[in-house]
Amino acid sequence: MQYSGKILVDPQSKRETLEHIAADFPYTADLCDLHNYPDNTFPWHWHREIEIFYLREGRLEYHVPGGITVFEAGEGGFLNSNVLHQTCCRAEDACLQEEQQFAPELIGGFAGSRIMQKYVLPVVEAPGLELVRLTPEDPAHRPLLEALCRAYTLYDEQPEGFELELQQALLVFWQGLYHLTAGRRQTESAPMNDHRIKQMLSFIAAHYGEKLELEQIAAAAYLSPRACGRCFQTQLGTTPFAYLTDYRIQRACEQLSATDELVSEIALRCGFGSSSYFGHIFREKTGLSPNEYRKAHRRP
Repeated sequence: MQYSGKILVDPQSKRETLEHIAADFPYTADLCDLHNYPDNTFPWHWHREIEIFYLREGRLEYHVPGGITVFEAGEGGFLNSNVLHQTCCRAEDACLQEEQQFAPELIGGFAGSRIMQKYVLPVVEAPGLELVRLTPEDPAHRPLLEALCRAYTLYDEQPEGFELELQQALLVFWQGLYHLTAGRRQTESAPMNDHRIKQMLSFIAAHYGEKLELEQIAAAAYLSPRACGRCFQTQLGTTPFAYLTDYRIQRACEQLSATDELVSEIALRCGFGSSSYFGHIFREKTGLSPNEYRKAHRRP
């Protein structure tokens, strides 16, 4: 298993794209260390795949529009499909996460199957069910933690026939999750602000290299500038331009580590008016100059 340090986000949908997931077995796993990212943060994004995880070392924060949940070593969790989220840790803390992502079809079968309709979609489509924290102190959580760790180990070691055993482990996990979350599933529709913030994040992802005004970001979700600011603050706990700056820095980090292009060219492509301003903001966010960051995070 390799340490995950590469961010892949679809520039149009802002959904994360899963580099190693295959159509014939829609599952992938990584050992993730958030210290590989600027500010020890994997930025706001969402993906259709279900996410389950176990924190091997350290301390980890999951941010979702409904709030922040802190996970300690030995704990795990479930993140639902299409939930907007951000993960981060403190620079002084270890943070090693066994992360797994899989399509609902891997456990539910084809779209009209009884398992999909009766057991998978009621969980996946529950708008009030964003994130579930699993702790070994709770006896009801232990079988789920054992099942998700078993699935990760199978994918890591890949013995003969591991796909069958891995799918079985995920089914055991899902059975426990289905019963555990019975009281948290709701029938109301997803909040409108969830759709609106995703529209604005998608707009920023497509136009971050341009000079953007607040009115343009707001218009992507048919909002006034004031309503746009409230939406960002309510959903993400930040302002539109603070998010835009962080997003530009993330894109610049990717280009610095993956290319030999001039820093000045990367600065302009990522929406910074000058290389000097870019250098100032970059050091403020990462603690390094662009060239220092490139040397430290150079990818082959």
